[in-house]
Amino acid sequence: MPKFRINSSFKLIPALEKLGIKKVFSPQEADLSGLLTSKEHLAISDVIQKAFINVTETGTEAAAATAVVVGLTSVYSPDNAIDLRVDRPFFYSISYKNFPIFVGRVVSPEL
Repeated sequence: MPKFRINSSFKLIPALEKLGIKKVFSPQEADLSGLLTSKEHLAISDVIQKAFINVTETGTEAAAATAVVVGLTSVYSPDNAIDLRVDRPFFYSISYKNFPIFVGRVVSPEL
């Protein structure tokens, strides 16, 4: 058998919405108050499943994980909007109460 490695990544929200699960993804309709002690309004912003399988002459390794991203919701206010042009690689940090939740680097953004 040949050696190979396969990686996959799937965004699951479209499939979940086809199954009728919709409100939990809407910042206006989501109600996660029964799951969390936070008083802030939260909604699920992404559901991602990643998996890999690696086959070599010494064996096979496989794993999968699903992540549910929950975020604070806010109301868009055009009065507070700013134009920001980022035309080179940059670092970012998303923090909650001064605690970094996500930190990363963008070298070549894809939309």
